[in-house]
Amino acid sequence: MLLAAGKTFFVHSHESYDTICKVLHDLPGSTGEAIKYLMQWRKKKVEELAEDIRCSPKTIQRLRNGETTRPGLQLMIAICIGLWLPIDISILLLSITRNDYLREKEFLVYKKLIEIAYEKHLTFDHCNEMLKSGTPDVPLLGNDMDL
Repeated sequence: MLLAAGKTFFVHSHESYDTICKVLHDLPGSTGEAIKYLMQWRKKKVEELAEDIRCSPKTIQRLRNGETTRPGLQLMIAICIGLWLPIDISILLLSITRNDYLREKEFLVYKKLIEIAYEKHLTFDHCNEMLKSGTPDVPLLGNDMDL
């Protein structure tokens, strides 16, 4: 929470403002290096993240090693949720990966999903349940997972 001119603003409920700013500042400019950095920050191993988002460890390894340059939006959203990233960090990761993500119509739904998942600490499966019940025209996470 921040105080400014007598008003209270909520920043992030789980991490300090300084922590978020540091991660945003230090995040590497390539997808693979950014994912490595964020996994280290969250203390997640390849196998743990893969299990959490229902993809193969090889998919995560390929991303980390820069072996794929155009991962799908659903995979990247799943990674944001699996790493429990705040929306600001998620958007930066997505823009590092592919700027055109931010123009896809599904992005607005996924953006809200990331915010809710972060605030309520929802799992990948919870997020897909939310998508199934509330947004039938938006692809479930996991539709583009294997690289």
